[in-house]
Amino acid sequence: MGACYRCGEKIKFIDELSIDHKKNWLYEDVSLFWDLNNITFSHLKCNTSARRHNNIQKIVVPEGTAWCSNCHKSLPVSNFGKKKKTKGSNRKYRAYCNPCRKVMGWQKG
Repeated sequence: MGACYRCGEKIKFIDELSIDHKKNWLYEDVSLFWDLNNITFSHLKCNTSARRHNNIQKIVVPEGTAWCSNCHKSLPVSNFGKKKKTKGSNRKYRAYCNPCRKVMGWQKG
């Protein structure tokens, strides 16, 4: 009790505390989110660090398609605008398809 699930150190202050899931539920099994046996305590920084580094799911899509982060579908690349090159990113197309960008008000027309 009182030890961080991620690093094993004692959680000394309430503002360091976070509720953590032992097994990743996102993109896996939503029932794990509600499973009390899957819930534990961690330092907030340990929990967020694990989420950023260990739980990132790489989405593999068929050739000639791209993944829309809003509608969660693999769509033909013709539905996406080209992404501006940024340092450290190898993504060729925008994260949101043109129809989603239009609904969000990010695209004219």
